[in-house]
Amino acid sequence: MRGSMVISKINVKCPKCSKEGNFEVDTDIITQSSNGITSILIKNNIICNHSIFVYVDTNGIVRECFLADFTVKLPEIDVINKIELNMVPSKEQSDIYLLTMNFNPIFFARIIRSCFLNQKTLIINDLEFLNKHIYNFFEYLFQDNFSIDIKISNRSDYRKQKKLYNEYFIIDSNRIIQDISKIFKKTSLKVENKIVQKFIEEPDSISSLIILKNEIVKVFEISQKLIILLDSCQNNEKIGKKILFEKLVDFYKINFSFSYLDFILYILDKYFKVDLSKISNFYYPSFGV
Repeated sequence: MRGSMVISKINVKCPKCSKEGNFEVDTDIITQSSNGITSILIKNNIICNHSIFVYVDTNGIVRECFLADFTVKLPEIDVINKIELNMVPSKEQSDIYLLTMNFNPIFFARIIRSCFLNQKTLIINDLEFLNKHIYNFFEYLFQDNFSIDIKISNRSDYRKQKKLYNEYFIIDSNRIIQDISKIFKKTSLKVENKIVQKFIEEPDSISSLIILKNEIVKVFEISQKLIILLDSCQNNEKIGKKILFEKLVDFYKINFSFSYLDFILYILDKYFKVDLSKISNFYYPSFGV
């Protein structure tokens, strides 16, 4: 104890080098989180040479940790479709604490990616009381932007009806059971993890849900803007990623990360079925591509 502050020691293993060590945190920070989980940044040279984000629940248990990637930045733009507070589901409809205490952050990142990429999704869940909270959570996040197809089944029913889900991305709590389209092998979850991290970092459950919804609306609106930019190209005209990047920066008057642009282009390909053949990966200043 330091003064009146109670300190908890948390053990963590680096996901990169596997070095283990302890870090200290104010117990009140983790026990008083209305979301049931707290995101903590452990800077380099505390555990090892890497900076690590650690998710700790109200019991002081490390739920997940991943390397901090400071190159991935979410664009800070105002969305066109403003999010109204009165549209947020109530605690009875979707209890954020229940969800974060029963599912790790990677679960949310994976489901969000699945929806972004137009995948039919099946969640295996034996805790029936959670079903409405799961449904209402994702329904709220994606309504009025992306169309989603999420189903929930217990293990017993899933085993009896496996053939019905041959085309589904299937996740059992925090474990991937089926990934037919291999959407989790082609690219990393850097942006989705960043979106979920922003959700976790907000201590107020209502505000955290609005923040998460806001990031998904951004993805949709930026995707629509990119589609317009690509449609403005002539039939045989190529456009370089750098030019596309600069057009976004000019339109929104803020900087973007190239990793975020690649993330949006992947969504344009898989969800919106946009022909990306007119995009060049190369940049020749004299040709503008």
